[in-house]
Amino acid sequence: MQNRKFLTHHEINLLLQSVKQKSCSSRDVCMILLAYFHGLRVSELLSLQLSDLELTTEKIYIQRIKNGFSTVPVSYTHLRAHETELH
Repeated sequence: MQNRKFLTHHEINLLLQSVKQKSCSSRDVCMILLAYFHGLRVSELLSLQLSDLELTTEKIYIQRIKNGFSTVPVSYTHLRAHETELH
């Protein structure tokens, strides 16, 4: 993994399997899927605030490190569908 700076599909599956055994698995799975499918850096993911989530439009506003600001679509259904695709 010296040359690449991302996780593979298989590595994401292993990560999801390991966190599903924890007490906060729903939160952790959500964070992993958000980061994976939207290409978030750890610092971008951890800096998200509840005020960044717009429930009525199902969007999250993200302050990107290199490219400023972005808006990504997100919903529980969206995340569940992506989680199913991984398995």
